[in-house]
Amino acid sequence: MLRNQMAVGALALSVVLLGAAAASAAITVQSVRGKLTSSDDEADEKGKFKIRAAERGEESREGIRVRAVKLDATADDAGDLPVYDLWLVDSTGDTEADFGDLDLRESGRARFRFSSKTTSLPAGVDAIRDFGGGTIEIRDADGVVVISDDIPDFIGLDDENSEGSGAGARGRDKERLTRPIDAEGESKGAIKAHVANTPNGVFERLTVSVKGLASADGAYDVVAIDGDGDETVLGEIETVTRAGVGVLRLQERDDEDIPGGGIDVLAGFDVEVRNADGDVVLSGVYPTIE
Repeated sequence: MLRNQMAVGALALSVVLLGAAAASAAITVQSVRGKLTSSDDEADEKGKFKIRAAERGEESREGIRVRAVKLDATADDAGDLPVYDLWLVDSTGDTEADFGDLDLRESGRARFRFSSKTTSLPAGVDAIRDFGGGTIEIRDADGVVVISDDIPDFIGLDDENSEGSGAGARGRDKERLTRPIDAEGESKGAIKAHVANTPNGVFERLTVSVKGLASADGAYDVVAIDGDGDETVLGEIETVTRAGVGVLRLQERDDEDIPGGGIDVLAGFDVEVRNADGDVVLSGVYPTIE
């Protein structure tokens, strides 16, 4: 039976549980990144970018971050620095959009940040993800492309990925674990799942956290139960400190596996934390990541 690894204090766990007190809200994040270079091999300008898209329920947020160095920062006669704009071009080349100016410094360093939370998308643009497979360009005031790069295709959690793709996706969800209605005390807990699809492989992690369970009662079993009543033992939690804090951490990586075959297999199952007598002290639902 898998044993928990205690590496967190009561204060840190209290923060985790406080976050879990909010309503469950699964979130999925897709991101792509790359390096901006010039078509001129002898040019010094270069940069890097990251585009991120997050979904939480019906809410969607997208953002772009760019850093560039060694851009021409020669001021004009009025003392004004050159202007560089960030453009995205879709994979067909038929749609392009100006997302605004870079913040250029006299040193030739420049930064750019865009967030759909605070700034409207350019006219005619429905989503930044629509530019996946296209190009990102830094253009000067005359419209000349100074540095650019291909934008990787955005991928989902279940899509194939490979080393050097520049694309990734991750999802997370958490659910509360609550004590039985007729139970006394202030025990509570949370179960949190995380899945990451990276160029280096797919990784899964599950964390079950509890607080307020008596240490004198020994180890607590954590089980997932399907609709037919069949059980999958996730592991054991041994509580420590006066606060009755305990953590079970599981990950599917290298030689470790998450019991039951993975997070997606157990999604939506009932979850119970039981004491040594088999009594349910906390219960909830296994997180669902889509």
